[in-house]
Amino acid sequence: MFLRALLSHAQLSGLKPTAEHQDRIRTLSLTSLRREIVHRLSDGPPEAVELARAIAVLSDRSPHHLLAAHCGRGEVVVRAAAADLRSLGLVRAEPDPGFLHQVVRNTVLETMAPGELSRDHARAAQVTFLSGRPDEETAAHLLAADPVEDPWAVLVLRGAAHQALRRGAPEAAATYLRCALRQPPQPAERGPLLLQLAVATSHYDAAQALPYAIGALEILSGTTARRDVLELLTSCLLLVAGTGTALSVADRLNAAVVHSQADTDGSDQELALHVQVLHSLVERERPSALTTASTPDVDDLLGRTPGERQLLALHALRAGRAGSPAPYVSRLLDRAFGTQAVLSHQVFLRHYFVAHTLLYLDELDSADEMRAHLARAIEGKSMELIDSSLTVYHAALALRRGNLTEALATAQKAVGRSSATGRPPYAAALDAMRIDTLLAQGKVSAADQVARTRSAEGLEEETWETPFFLMSLGALRTAQGETRTALPLLHECGHRFAATGTVSPAVGPWRSRAAAAHLVLGEDSAAQELLDEELDLARHCQIPRAVGVALRMAGKLASGAQRIELLDEAVSVLTATPARLELSRALHDLGAAKVHQGDMDGARKALRKGVTLATSCGATVLAKRMRQKLYDAGGRAGKNSSGLLSPGEERVSALAAQGYGNKEIAERLFVSLRTVEAHLTGTYRKLGISGRNQLAAAVAAQATRPE
Repeated sequence: MFLRALLSHAQLSGLKPTAEHQDRIRTLSLTSLRREIVHRLSDGPPEAVELARAIAVLSDRSPHHLLAAHCGRGEVVVRAAAADLRSLGLVRAEPDPGFLHQVVRNTVLETMAPGELSRDHARAAQVTFLSGRPDEETAAHLLAADPVEDPWAVLVLRGAAHQALRRGAPEAAATYLRCALRQPPQPAERGPLLLQLAVATSHYDAAQALPYAIGALEILSGTTARRDVLELLTSCLLLVAGTGTALSVADRLNAAVVHSQADTDGSDQELALHVQVLHSLVERERPSALTTASTPDVDDLLGRTPGERQLLALHALRAGRAGSPAPYVSRLLDRAFGTQAVLSHQVFLRHYFVAHTLLYLDELDSADEMRAHLARAIEGKSMELIDSSLTVYHAALALRRGNLTEALATAQKAVGRSSATGRPPYAAALDAMRIDTLLAQGKVSAADQVARTRSAEGLEEETWETPFFLMSLGALRTAQGETRTALPLLHECGHRFAATGTVSPAVGPWRSRAAAAHLVLGEDSAAQELLDEELDLARHCQIPRAVGVALRMAGKLASGAQRIELLDEAVSVLTATPARLELSRALHDLGAAKVHQGDMDGARKALRKGVTLATSCGATVLAKRMRQKLYDAGGRAGKNSSGLLSPGEERVSALAAQGYGNKEIAERLFVSLRTVEAHLTGTYRKLGISGRNQLAAAVAAQATRPE
């Protein structure tokens, strides 16, 4: 057909099949083909034209009975019209009519006026609905039609949205539901419809979901439905943290929550618990938005219901940030955790609070198990925001363990994922982690670039992420030698932490970082005051990492025998924690102190172990510094630290020695399984061992090997 159209057009244009005209032939467009199709249609009977339009609207290969219903004619007439279209060369010779090419369908649609096309789609929607076709097929026609007044339209669109969400297409589901709002729905349907739309939208844009959820809360009256929407609202607030969105809707949300509280009248305790949780989160984003204090009383809660477990988990997180003793916080978590049910907004909320509390408690194995559980639960469900949040959490876990290579690779992966709002969740906190990791790797310029990008984007005010970024920015300025610039940033970080009730050094060790800056400036008394406060808080919260970090910094400030005593205690405390990078730093300071004291044997022992740890963490600058100090102390680094293993082999062997399987190592380091296997094979050969069961001992032997 196309060839005939081109030849006809060429003949009319005076073109000839010669070399001099070949370039002009190539410039001919589909315009001539469309004219040919329209011409052929005009040659056919009215029934053929009507059928062509029905096929264009209903899609190719629609069964004859469906086409007949759409045309309002009998099947015999439709079959005869299909034969006419075949004779015109427009449809294939198949059991059910189908256009010869997509261009035929496009041309037929172009011949229809917008109003006519809309009416045909409305007719197609009715026909497919009455014929029992899948909801999504009918919904596609409703999307292209003007609003349909029939009640079945809303039911079909909601059914199509449910199907789309189940197959992992939340944006399609949201499109169907917005169309349902335009139909319009019956008054009783509007609240459930808004809730369904909020759920679908929350998969990829929590900020967009918030107004829908608030609208549902303002309409819904049933306690079960209201509990559902409160859970969804709380999830959305967690996922938009730091975007300023929560602030823009806080007043309206507060009014809706107050409305819910007034309606409960104490008759539904579970609903009241959900209101308390949401109340607390709105207060965190904007304290002035609430008129009453929202400190929950959890002493009598046993964690028997979802609402109780949510409130217990939230209180555990608050208590951890406030510096409460770790055993007390752990008991709250035990009551809050319950079973790991199928993922829902309800379960995500509880897991969010529990997971972050475990992070601060340094219960990293339990935290990683929870992360893996949630990752499996959302696999294939297109929950983009929760998936991105888990990636950020994964980076935080790796950084807390001291796995710098894994932390940076995971953080970069999170940055590379742009959400519907053009940024990953918790972007400022993510940048803070990237800065800390890059500084530990000695990449000051790269860390500065991250900070400059954040400054260009603007640092949001009054969000929970801001003090974390300020703390990292202060460390960056200190590393750049801009100590007087760093100090105000670190003290502002402390003020913001205090404003949110966060005093625990396990959450924000800003005091030790500020003390280090004061030491550089020779302001020993200011440094001592900060370190005394941090050590007291760390001992009160009973988290060994926080105690070890504070002891290390106190040791750097002390002198003589007290310095050795404090650094020895820091090493002893940190050895029992997963904080390998902090332990290597403490070993560095202890080794340097012992060199100064003249204890070369003790210095070599500490420095050799520190070199191995720093190398396995990927802290190249720290490792290099310790190698030099070890050399100055008359020793040399063990084989694993002196370059016998490549950096890749060191990273893989360090994880393997901790018990990770090959697949887990590949996922953590973002390398192929074959690369992991090759690195392990090389490691075994260089260390003279036969397999993984000897690896941990071989790595440990390198750290403690005598001169």
